[in-house]
Amino acid sequence: MNLNEEQTRKRNKILKWIGVILSSVPPIILVCTFIFHVDSDIGTWLIHVLWCGLYGSIILWWSHEAKVLRWIMPILNIFPFLFVALGAMMGGIKGLLIVILKTVIWYVPWLTILG
Repeated sequence: MNLNEEQTRKRNKILKWIGVILSSVPPIILVCTFIFHVDSDIGTWLIHVLWCGLYGSIILWWSHEAKVLRWIMPILNIFPFLFVALGAMMGGIKGLLIVILKTVIWYVPWLTILG
């Protein structure tokens, strides 16, 4: 094994952990809210960390070889997204579009203008 292969393997190991940690954030917040009643206003917490689930799942899908983890984490991240999206549907299609926008772009300064 030459030096480049070792550096690539070490970088992938770091990316795997980053992907696991990022993609675990939204499901953990959702579970903590329902089980431990941490915060009653779950929408404000979840809408700001949905991007962690999306990009963590993408990093995990790209860097991890284990198919179980590659499928489990994105499926677990669907539940917090659906929870926030269904709540945002009370605002109509505009609310759903804002949730999708906040999921893809983590910082949206013009969101207060739209909302």
